[in-house]
Amino acid sequence: MSVFVLCELLVGAELHAEAEAERRRIRDTCADLPVVVPDERLADTYARIHGGLARSGDALATMDLLIAATALTREASLLTANEAHFARVPGLRVLGYR
Repeated sequence: MSVFVLCELLVGAELHAEAEAERRRIRDTCADLPVVVPDERLADTYARIHGGLARSGDALATMDLLIAATALTREASLLTANEAHFARVPGLRVLGYR
């Protein structure tokens, strides 16, 4: 799991009515997942995605770009409930769930 995904989950916990319980639930759920941290390859991938989308007049939020770039850099699929949002990223394997 990308460290950026963990950041997003923990932001959600902070905004939850029972923040501490939600943080514990996230930590427990994710305890066995390795956390992938960025390396230098991420910067090149991020710039390529961002530049391509910007040239076409399309945009993704910075955190979403970082999450997508991490998946591409690691040659991993991205699991999301918002397939259409991430499908705009060329070469990204997007898996949806409901």
